[in-house]
Amino acid sequence: DQPGGGDDLRSPYLDGDQLDVRAWARDALSLALPAQIVCRDECRGLCPTCGANLNEAGPDHAHERAPDSRWAKLGELRFE
Repeated sequence: DQPGGGDDLRSPYLDGDQLDVRAWARDALSLALPAQIVCRDECRGLCPTCGANLNEAGPDHAHERAPDSRWAKLGELRFE
């Protein structure tokens, strides 16, 4: 038995005694990137639904969300 060889030290980047540097670098890079890449700090970006420029669309730009089909049967309930 090796010291520290318990389940607490499992890592998706280790396969036996091999270190998967590619997976580690990919994950590190993706976590370091911002959630939304924009051209400048004050840019509001593009609407994810229609692609409109949110800098020009104004603060009232919005879309109605389609109802989740998993809840559709609840709309048929009638309370008397």
